[in-house]
Amino acid sequence: VETVLDVPAALATASAYSASLGHKANHSTLNNAKYDVFDHPRFGLIKAIRAVRDIAAGEEICCDYGYKGDDLPEWFLEVQRHTTG
Repeated sequence: VETVLDVPAALATASAYSASLGHKANHSTLNNAKYDVFDHPRFGLIKAIRAVRDIAAGEEICCDYGYKGDDLPEWFLEVQRHTTG
């Protein structure tokens, strides 16, 4: 299932939107988690985050957002410029 989590700014806080907290994962290609599909008892198949290794308390949860091609957000391009020289 190809789905991008696009939570409107008005619902970005956990107090306003808590059906899932997938939009709180940070991006890294050195990820400790991945996007997956979960069969939620209320919402059916939803995008979920699954750990790919143990994650320490206080450690950021990072997923590779998987952006590819020509439709990359500007913030992503900026990160790439800073991390690849």
